[in-house]
Amino acid sequence: MKNATMKPRPIFNEHGDDSLYKRRIIKGEATGIFNLNDVKYSWAKNMYQVMIGNFWVPEKVKGLSDDATMFKHLNPAEQRAYKGVISFLTFLDSLQTVNLPHFSDYITAPEVNLLLSIQAYQEAIHSQSYATILETVVDSKKRQEIYYFWRDNEILLERNKYI
Repeated sequence: MKNATMKPRPIFNEHGDDSLYKRRIIKGEATGIFNLNDVKYSWAKNMYQVMIGNFWVPEKVKGLSDDATMFKHLNPAEQRAYKGVISFLTFLDSLQTVNLPHFSDYITAPEVNLLLSIQAYQEAIHSQSYATILETVVDSKKRQEIYYFWRDNEILLERNKYI
């Protein structure tokens, strides 16, 4: 068998077949229309409900002012760990937000593609959450240092290369 490169699905495929019998997660021949009334992968529909239930926005989270007070009482090593965690999570969620749509280009089952769209949106919300946390916890001069903490930390820098 010849080793062929997988091609992204077309945005619209007028010759596609959306029937459940022909539907596949990858390498299907779907039209590109999000027909979510007929789903082949019921687990995706269930997962959609769970993901929607997990939705929140950072501006609605209560208690961040307490975090700012507690941060000031951390010793330098604990503050460094806190900064490292925020830096790593921001980096990780940024990559996920940007790259999930690329995976979606190869998914031909609309119910599965919907999950990737929601996940990309939620990863973007996470990144906004970290920004909100930083606005609340540290002064503006320290924020850039935290966003790029991974540049000066050998462990984070090395780990980020393999993500």
